[in-house]
Amino acid sequence: MSIHQLEVQNFRNLQNTQLEFSPLLNLVIGDNAQGKTNLVEAIYFAATGKSFRTQDLTSLIRENSAQLHLEMQFLHHGLESELKLSLSQDVKELSLLGKKIRSWQKIHALLRVLVFTPDSTLLFRSTPSVKRRYFDQAMSFQFPQYAKLLGRYQRTLRQRNLLLEELAPERLLAPFDQQWAELSAEILRMRRDFLQTLLLDWRKRLSELSDFSANFSAAWQGKLDYERDWDAESLKAELKATAFQEKRYRRTVIGPHLDGVQAFFSGKVLREVASQGQQRMVVIALKLAQADFFQSHNQLAPVFLLDDIGSELDANHLKNLLQTLKQLGAQTFLTTTHSLKMDFSDLKSFQLKQGKIQATSL
Repeated sequence: MSIHQLEVQNFRNLQNTQLEFSPLLNLVIGDNAQGKTNLVEAIYFAATGKSFRTQDLTSLIRENSAQLHLEMQFLHHGLESELKLSLSQDVKELSLLGKKIRSWQKIHALLRVLVFTPDSTLLFRSTPSVKRRYFDQAMSFQFPQYAKLLGRYQRTLRQRNLLLEELAPERLLAPFDQQWAELSAEILRMRRDFLQTLLLDWRKRLSELSDFSANFSAAWQGKLDYERDWDAESLKAELKATAFQEKRYRRTVIGPHLDGVQAFFSGKVLREVASQGQQRMVVIALKLAQADFFQSHNQLAPVFLLDDIGSELDANHLKNLLQTLKQLGAQTFLTTTHSLKMDFSDLKSFQLKQGKIQATSL
């Protein structure tokens, strides 16, 4: 899996250009505030339909432009695919191999990207909602049925909360209680199973990066016990036990929509006892574990986007990480403020200044 070519028009400060990439390592070199992160963001946006920096996608459109346009050619098991994406203030259009599609689900089956930025190190110091979105997104990319399950749960939750706001009688809540319980049971099971499987590679990768992996663990946490095998009836009983709180707050006060993943070091919450460097290694190990999981299920390595990771890792750790990605066969994009000497046979470098990108030689 690799991105062969990218055409960019009116994306943030990037000058309109067409780029061809190495299937292995691509260095994007430039001073701060020149647009390096914008290029990584453009790749991520084309592949996922999301930005890792903002919820307001229209802010991606270059100032004084009506719309942005991205075209990407990528390889999946040796077969080339092409996606085209246009975004204006009112319309988002997406096509794959010349056919219009409504969502990125088909693209996720062909192209997977993982991004690491300086903000990534804050994952386990963030709120449960941030951690929940991260792991839900990871699962949704891998399992389309999980994304559909979450969508059904959110719709049921909204309808149920509307009834609670109106102090609706129990007979009107009953069908939504049943739906909530059935969907919650499946979400809890899938979350638990995915994390348990991911932890095997997560600890392994962490052991390659640090010396504290034996004491590392992670688990979903919330008002519902993820170690328990829930069914719809037992969850409905839990829901009934919260009736007084629901009437008080007029919303559903338990469920998967409130939970998050917590990481631990020697049984203690990671953010409270681990150094910033240790937390950084935990997140990097998580990304590598996700790559291992993806590769074991798809026989392909995902594309890695490493933005300004040189500010987070020393030279030795960076070298080891890039060698690990090389062994995985993962295409990597690395932004940096200075040239790096890398022992890669297939490497391309690009210079970025004031939004203008040019291929260069090291």
